[in-house]
Amino acid sequence: MFNNRLYIGEIVHHDQHYPGEHEGIVPRDLFDKVQAILEENCRVRGNKARARTPALLKGLIKCGCCGGAMGPTFTKKDGKTYRYYVCIHATKRGWNSCPVKSVAAGEIEGVVMAQLRALFQTQEPIAETCRVARQKEAAEIEHLKAERLGMTGEPPPRGRAAA
Repeated sequence: MFNNRLYIGEIVHHDQHYPGEHEGIVPRDLFDKVQAILEENCRVRGNKARARTPALLKGLIKCGCCGGAMGPTFTKKDGKTYRYYVCIHATKRGWNSCPVKSVAAGEIEGVVMAQLRALFQTQEPIAETCRVARQKEAAEIEHLKAERLGMTGEPPPRGRAAA
């Protein structure tokens, strides 16, 4: 109901939306606010789910064939658990829709970990990450100072107490 564009006077056809011939009953700005809240809630729920699921690459890995997301799953046989990442397109559109289908979780996680180890054995990526983080921090501080100035009309106090 909250995603139905009919309420704002639009119609949807093949994932495209067009102005409808009917008058909307929900103001566009209210509809947009609701969409922003729903999007934020979706990310929060997804982050919580990823935190509960012991899959190292959950939410990060994409199918090399079709580009779709790959999600963790498992099966049990003779008391042993076998973990996999499966192509979401294959699970939703049919097992024959993607030639990759699934990969063993241990194998793909091992490959990723090996590549990360090799990457972080050199100092350059670490130094570059620190440099970018410091730049972002400085930009955020300047943004907050400007925001504070806009709220109070006075520049922030000088010195350590300002932070």
